[in-house]
Amino acid sequence: MSETRPMNPPPHKSIMHETLNHFRHVGLWDPQSGLIRGQSDRYSGLRPEAVKSNLLRGASSDLSEFIWPKDQWPSVPHDDFHFAKNLPTVDLSGLRAGDAELRFNAARLLAKTFSEWGFVQVKNHGVPAEVIERMQNQARRFFNLPLEQKEKGVATRSSKHEQFGYGVESGFYYAGKPWIDRFQCRWSPVCEIREPVEKVFSPSDAEEFSYSIEVYNSQLDKLATKILELCALGLDLPENTFTKPFKGTAGDCIARMNYYPPCPLSSLTLGLGAHTDPNLLTILSQCKVGGLQVRKNDTWISVEPKPDTLIINIGDTFEFLERTFERVHGTV
Repeated sequence: MSETRPMNPPPHKSIMHETLNHFRHVGLWDPQSGLIRGQSDRYSGLRPEAVKSNLLRGASSDLSEFIWPKDQWPSVPHDDFHFAKNLPTVDLSGLRAGDAELRFNAARLLAKTFSEWGFVQVKNHGVPAEVIERMQNQARRFFNLPLEQKEKGVATRSSKHEQFGYGVESGFYYAGKPWIDRFQCRWSPVCEIREPVEKVFSPSDAEEFSYSIEVYNSQLDKLATKILELCALGLDLPENTFTKPFKGTAGDCIARMNYYPPCPLSSLTLGLGAHTDPNLLTILSQCKVGGLQVRKNDTWISVEPKPDTLIINIGDTFEFLERTFERVHGTV
């Protein structure tokens, strides 16, 4: 299964938006990949957003915590898309056409691609371009706010929303401190987007921001259901195998926006380190800058941003389920 890492492109700003379905910390060490999952990355220094704010004000900042060991430095530039043509893409247009044969072929291809890559780009996915664009515009609007205003959305440790809001930890240990600014909130089973947002924005701006995220995530709920049904079909399993446990809901989901601001030490740091996701599915939308990389057979490949595609990768939970069904049913 492929690993991913969002890099930090030096002169640009990068935003990525994820929806994590069935997210949970599993707290284990993977001896094969050398990755620690489900643990906290608490650091003693300032968060990246505070360091960035100091730099913009001309104040001195200690960047030593953000410098990664040399063996972690990117071997491929974030904008080198030489091998990007090899990345798998699945066309989902057959789903809307109602063609049973096209749907079955897409299901087979999707299951095979996830089995070999753990990662796929999908086009003709049904999420309107204007919905994605509106969400990304609102994300930029949020991250461009002054630090003092954004920090109004930081959840206190005594809050039931402790793991959500602005500036939360990534949930992984890394060799260096990630150069990342983020906002995340629970989307399902209970939508908790509005509470932290209303502390940051005026009422009208909070409504506009929240609404754009809610519409976007509603679309991704539908897409996630389609993907899970197709995976089951492609594995010769009943179509509702992976969706039935959710009983018609979206399951336990998180909406997350990641922002990678310009960094003065961009060649020595990363937005996020190499990792796999512990959840069931991750659906990600890249902005035009890019920065995401996936590893296949020890080779890192930069993912070229395409406005008409969404990126989906299966997490550890799904990989475990898939391999279990492969052993039991002898599929794929």
